[in-house]
Amino acid sequence: MSAATALPLLKRAALLVAVFAAIGCNASVPSSAPVVSASPPPAADDPTPVPPGPTATPGEAGEFVPPAPGCPSPAGPVEPPDVLVSIGEGPGIIATRGPSTLLTCTMSSASDVVSSEPPAGIAAAPGDLLSLTLPAGWRFLHWEGFDRPADAEGGNVWPGVDTPDRPGRINVPVPARNGDSIAGYTLWVIRDDGRVVGQVEIVIQVTIT
Repeated sequence: MSAATALPLLKRAALLVAVFAAIGCNASVPSSAPVVSASPPPAADDPTPVPPGPTATPGEAGEFVPPAPGCPSPAGPVEPPDVLVSIGEGPGIIATRGPSTLLTCTMSSASDVVSSEPPAGIAAAPGDLLSLTLPAGWRFLHWEGFDRPADAEGGNVWPGVDTPDRPGRINVPVPARNGDSIAGYTLWVIRDDGRVVGQVEIVIQVTIT
């Protein structure tokens, strides 16, 4: 190759080198460009705490809510009803009454009578049912109860039962033990005209033979 031919080739090579150098400089990241770095993941043994959810208060779901008494309120004083206890259609006795509360649309009255040990009451056989009967003009809304040995603590609890048909008489189980037992009941009642709603507690001695 002659010197005249080699000179143009050298010039072209030098030009290409300059062009590639310029492209390389323009492709570099400017020093002022922001740099974003990823945050490190949380440690596996340090989880973010989760606030606890609401907790239910024991006994709230099962509480009986009585209807509101109708108006107007009765003109005179109202006494809690007595409850007659019997086995089926047999003769009955009036249960010993404990604390009671009566509500009208304008007032409430409470009787804090301390329940006393009831006298000998009803004789029953295993599997019998106790009949609780209200006087005329009153109806049952709800009942719950307990029974225990007459001379000891502890026993059975009968969970609440609604009586939406509002009967004047209900049947409840007798204690499931031989001998003398104390049976107690908390009764929600309503007067026929709906103007008085009350809670009455009663106790009775039942002898299973």
